[in-house]
Amino acid sequence: MRRRVVISFLLEHGARYGPALLFWAALCFFLWMFLAAEGLERTAMAGRFAGAREATAVEAADRYAYEWRHGMVGGWPIFIPGFFAVAIATVLWSRGRATRHLAWGALWLVMALLAAELLAPLGTRWLVPSFEHDTGFVLQGSPSGATWSGALPGTLTVVSWVVLMVAAQASVSRRSIWPLLIPLLCYGALATLRPGALGDLVRPWVHALRLGDPVALVSTALIPVVTVVLWQYCNRHPAAELGSAKRVAAESAARSR
Repeated sequence: MRRRVVISFLLEHGARYGPALLFWAALCFFLWMFLAAEGLERTAMAGRFAGAREATAVEAADRYAYEWRHGMVGGWPIFIPGFFAVAIATVLWSRGRATRHLAWGALWLVMALLAAELLAPLGTRWLVPSFEHDTGFVLQGSPSGATWSGALPGTLTVVSWVVLMVAAQASVSRRSIWPLLIPLLCYGALATLRPGALGDLVRPWVHALRLGDPVALVSTALIPVVTVVLWQYCNRHPAAELGSAKRVAAESAARSR
């Protein structure tokens, strides 16, 4: 009997708080990759890698950090793991919620940023040996840590991605393209701050596909698969606005009785 009560409790609260915790974890993972990679960049800028000229080390670290946080080096099983994680978690968390409740996402973002900042040094220490192995540089001293200002690009990127996921759901449910204007503005601002970032991502991806890299092939195949799965999930669950309207209508009907 006690076991049934515990299982029932876990299922009830897991269904209630599980999507929010998953959303927080995905945000934390995404931001952690950005901050850990920034630690590598700052270590190279401090001149702590030996083996070639300092400028060469900085350029190599900058490129390696970009590709690592997008899953293209360092042994990640798929490309852009953070984007996949945040896309899935955002849909699971936001679907069926009233628009006013989505503002809680800002709190989850702040909490994720704090956790990512605390865990970033561990990520940098994990990243440095991979960088040394792939480039031939050798660390002299200890790696540098990430900065709060360095978190800005990652924060803007993940916010734009989350807004796009939520806006895409609203666009489908309302059968209108107007909700997509908000993420369009977000990505416009992001492109201004980081010009050429999309090309930096696409070029190595296409190159890996031409070489028949299995990680690139699997990652490319996952994009339509995840899209279809999330689409089916959204069709089976009411949109935030529609779900809220139905609940209000049901409550009004119950009161009138």
